[in-house]
Amino acid sequence: MKAALEVYLFGDGEVLLDIPRHLAMIERIYKENPTCVLGFSTNGKLLTPEVYSRYSAAGIGYIQLSIDAATKELYEAMRRGGSFDQLVANLEGIAALRCRAKARKPRLHLATVISKQNFRQLPTLAEFAKRYNFSFWFINTEYPLNPGRALLALTEEDLAELERMRAEIIRDYGSYYATAFDPSIGLRLEPSEEQFESKAPVFCTVPWQRFELKANGDVKVCPYFHEPIRSMNGNSLMEVWNGQEFRRLRRAFASGTGIPSYCISCDSGMRRQYLRGFPTGSDVHHVSLLNRLVRRSRAITRRIIG
Repeated sequence: MKAALEVYLFGDGEVLLDIPRHLAMIERIYKENPTCVLGFSTNGKLLTPEVYSRYSAAGIGYIQLSIDAATKELYEAMRRGGSFDQLVANLEGIAALRCRAKARKPRLHLATVISKQNFRQLPTLAEFAKRYNFSFWFINTEYPLNPGRALLALTEEDLAELERMRAEIIRDYGSYYATAFDPSIGLRLEPSEEQFESKAPVFCTVPWQRFELKANGDVKVCPYFHEPIRSMNGNSLMEVWNGQEFRRLRRAFASGTGIPSYCISCDSGMRRQYLRGFPTGSDVHHVSLLNRLVRRSRAITRRIIG
């Protein structure tokens, strides 16, 4: 972990169900690498002011809350077992805590999955994000393989309405927090985003920059491709990171040949999110460091395969 620029400690579930173990991982990484950006995602139900304070002391940089609606009725209809009142109580307590401390760290990020069911809630969520001092808002679409997703898909008319909402949100709330819409939603590119479109068939930095490890030992290269490329099998992180599977994938992108079909058809935006200037919840210096690492890694890869 001493070489990591960012560690996002999140799993397929609610991490705050086991705060002691999760907090211990955060504390250890921060102790070994205090410049590393640490974050995790939660539904917010268990994120009380006391829990927020414990993570702040442990060195967490940001906490992302998954919130898909800003009204009690729709929120509780979409998140079974969720309590909108509890969520709001937690955020009110955290806001008071930050006000007393005169600090906004750890930062709060907002993540929203939109569909036909809730996309008209975005203006209400925009005001919600302002009220509770969120620093970043990421809006994405349903995972393509979710059962029943077709019934929730946005129509052309919905997307046109969403375009207008996006323009209004950026205009009215851009001075309060950064907002990023996942390209896979299907909206037109903003003029500031056109520079990120590559003329090459695929441009992706993920094989040089991400390492996804699941609790069962499976290793993934990308959060949007759900098939593992290998298992840890008792190997160290560095042995896997420098192993043949990762090297084969990097070689494919560096040479432009042998790129996996699932990468060629990808429109998730992962392949653009680390480029300089792309909207991100991380600090500017963090993005700059990632860019330099990618260029260096590509040069090394070319020398190896050359």
